[in-house]
Amino acid sequence: MRQLLFALSVVAIGTACSDGVTGPEELSGVYVYHATDSAGTLLLTGTLQMVFQDDSSVTGSWGIEREPDAGGDSEVGPQIGEGTLQGRLSAEGLVLDLNPGSADNNVLLIGALVRDAGAPKLAGDWRYSAFAGEVAAGHFTATRLPSAME
Repeated sequence: MRQLLFALSVVAIGTACSDGVTGPEELSGVYVYHATDSAGTLLLTGTLQMVFQDDSSVTGSWGIEREPDAGGDSEVGPQIGEGTLQGRLSAEGLVLDLNPGSADNNVLLIGALVRDAGAPKLAGDWRYSAFAGEVAAGHFTATRLPSAME
């Protein structure tokens, strides 16, 4: 699985860069976030404000709410409300920590950079883990808003 994610990430990043997204300034901005469970049911929506650096690091903040129709019984971990994020985008892919500095009760976004209708898009899996291991997981997409809409 890890090899497949790596191969997809390399292809996606190469495609994104060849379509004109070449540096941190084109990637930085506000992204619309959607998270689903593993079956594709929409659980969460919100925004990720991200700043991509030349050294491949990513910093920013997030604001996420549970979808009203999703119900309250789906475990999503601490990705409801507001917080800060930290991560890295490299040839291996994207890893974002929605709870940096926390040793327990973490949500990670693990994915790749892809293109969608000309806007940078991040897509992959979210994972909620505690000391005992993975508690819940699903999929996510985050599409960058045009600068005029931020």
